[in-house]
Amino acid sequence: MNRLVKLRFNIVPAEDIIIPPFSSKVSKTILIRVIPELESLFNEKEAVKPIVTSPIFREGKPLVKYKDGEDKPLALFSNTPYYFETTLIGDLTFKLTDILTNLIDRKVEVYNGKIRIADVQVEVKSFDQLSFPSSSYVRFDFLTPILLTLPLSKEKYGYVRHFLFPHPYLMFY
Repeated sequence: MNRLVKLRFNIVPAEDIIIPPFSSKVSKTILIRVIPELESLFNEKEAVKPIVTSPIFREGKPLVKYKDGEDKPLALFSNTPYYFETTLIGDLTFKLTDILTNLIDRKVEVYNGKIRIADVQVEVKSFDQLSFPSSSYVRFDFLTPILLTLPLSKEKYGYVRHFLFPHPYLMFY
């Protein structure tokens, strides 16, 4: 049976850690360190992968550095709670239940610092449970800017075209 599994990892750094400008690299590194089987999913050459990882959040806001000219590097501060989410799709999700039970209070070394996994919240849904509510429109809210691939761009232009969303001409007022 195909399932959709959403994992929320609550993490607490043991020390201040300087991280890359887009913190989803840290999320992926943590996941690969604690669940090495996931590395092959991240490295797949397929355009659509069965795993998606969010950037790291603090107090509901994503940790992303937008400007190169800023003086301070992006950092995780010691004893401050953060979280990130990962969504997995397909049959592989049931294999994770044994692994997840051993993750609580585990310390992981990332970017020259240690991070403790304080808690993992799991939400599992079967595809049969998923649907959109009746509506005259569908609305998608993106928490961070997203890079979209234009459909059929390779066939039309000979190469894959991307654009950053939101773009001013696509915004609705």
